[in-house]
Formats: sequence, structure tokens, C-alpha cells
Amino acid sequence: MRRSRHTTSYTHDILKQIVDAASKVISSHFHVSLCKAMFLLSFHAFLRVGEITVSHASGSSNMLQVQDVSFNWQANKLSGMRLVITNYKHSDKRPFTIDIPISRDKTYCPVVTLHYYLSISRHRHGPLFQFGDGSPITYAFFNDKLRSTLRFIGLNSNQYKSHSLRLAPRAQRVAWECPNSLSDVWGAGNRQVR
Repeated sequence: MRRSRHTTSYTHDILKQIVDAASKVISSHFHVSLCKAMFLLSFHAFLRVGEITVSHASGSSNMLQVQDVSFNWQANKLSGMRLVITNYKHSDKRPFTIDIPISRDKTYCPVVTLHYYLSISRHRHGPLFQFGDGSPITYAFFNDKLRSTLRFIGLNSNQYKSHSLRLAPRAQRVAWECPNSLSDVWGAGNRQVR
């Protein structure tokens, strides 16, 4: 029997549920913070899984690096962040910049969660997302934690794939305060040009 390849796009409500579920299915506080940051950043910055994970330990050069992220401050308050992506699918090695403002709802804000993760990880170089020992986060780890949160909230993890985090409907993204600078990322038919 042939398996269906249909995957379902994540909605903002589902994203919030998996972020909330992370602390219930992941035992380590560090890993909870790591996964929340990865889920939210993937979704809001339209990141490919290969930009935040590796399939094998030696392949971290195409991942986002700690130095690719900078935080913006206004009057001593965190106001946003900038990602500079240099290695991406169909890349001609020209950097691609994504500016993400802070969200009103700090619990589900990719800026706040990433800033917190980096503050507790203390990593200053190398891949943006690392285990405590400095090794890059693997696709297997990310996928396992995502599937665990999906199962916890009662969704079929075979229908919601890790690569679908970046494919939410455009109309919903506009409603979630998605910055205008990201509109170039979409392209026709909700497909990414990057």
C-alpha cells in the first residue's frame, strides 16, 4: 500500500500548542528552551530545517551561525533581531537579511525565545543551535522533539512534517504581525523563493 505524501501546514494556534507542549514532553530545561526557539524561529523566519540542523555531525557549515544573529535594542529594551543568511538553497552566496520585530505576545515571540536560549547556552560561535557540548543540533533530534509535541497535543505527526513549519498560509502570517521585510521571501503560491 502506498503512503500519502500529503502534509498539513502549521497554523499559529498549532504553533502555540507545540511550544506549550515542549515543557511537558522534554525533560531538560535547556532542551525546552532550545526547541521553543527553533520552532518559533523556523516558523517566523521561514527557515528550512537544513538551515538550523545537520544530518551528520560534520556538516554544520551551511547552518545559521551564532554570528549571523544580532539583536536590536531601543531605550535598553529588546526590540527585534536581524538574521543574515549566507548559505541557503539556490544561494548565489549573496547574504539574505531577515529583520524580525519583537511580538506583542512575548511567550510566542521568536526574538524573545532566541535571546533567552542564547543567554542560557552561552555559545558565542559556531552553529546557532547547539547541544550543551557545542555540537550542532541534528535533524533527528529536532524531528523527534517536534513529533513528540505533535503527538502530545493529539495531532498526527505523519501529517505535520518539520519542513512544513515554514509553509503556513500567507494570510495567517500577515495577521500575526509578520514584518513587511519578509514579504519578498514568499513568492507565488506560498512557495519560498529562498
